[in-house]
Amino acid sequence: MSAETREIEVNVDEVACAFGAQASFGDVSNSVKSQLPNNRVVTEVFIDNRFIDLEEEISLQPILMAQLGNVAFKTKEIGMLIRESLEMAPQICAALTMECEEIRALFEQQTFVEAHERVGELSALVDWLLQLISGMQSYGVGDFRDTKLNSGTAMDSVRRMESYLSQLHGALVAKDYPQFTDLLTRDFLAETKIWEEMFNKARVEWTPQKTPKIN
Repeated sequence: MSAETREIEVNVDEVACAFGAQASFGDVSNSVKSQLPNNRVVTEVFIDNRFIDLEEEISLQPILMAQLGNVAFKTKEIGMLIRESLEMAPQICAALTMECEEIRALFEQQTFVEAHERVGELSALVDWLLQLISGMQSYGVGDFRDTKLNSGTAMDSVRRMESYLSQLHGALVAKDYPQFTDLLTRDFLAETKIWEEMFNKARVEWTPQKTPKIN
């Protein structure tokens, strides 16, 4: 069998799938992801039983499968991923208190490079929490936006948080650091306490939609 017609087996959740040896890793990765049911995503990729991270996965996109070792993909139901994330979300919200205070201290000390780095890390955490909320809305039973909290609904809280994030960004761009740190440690931080309540409630009440499993 020539190299052009030879097939390479790829393991997807312990199931062997055949691809042409001249296909690139990117081709195979995209094909695997496109054929998954809507309720599943690829969570891990291995080459010769070695886990590869997202950065390496991106760098391997143009490499031909024939040049790689044994490739395996692991997938997971999104509902299960959301449940796992809900175990971490309240802890992240609680940890933001110290994070905000430390960022304020850095700005007051005019340690601007480190302060901006910490703001970037904080933004990534909040983005992750927002994506989790979006996932709960998209893949849960009922309308998560209507979840009742001590201060309105989940949707009310998300809208307030988005407003605070916009104001924080504006103050940062304008280099108005006193306004930025005041808003960060006052309104923004108060909203993270509401989010902690929201995620703790979701840990108990949120239910994923029933969807077909992968064949």
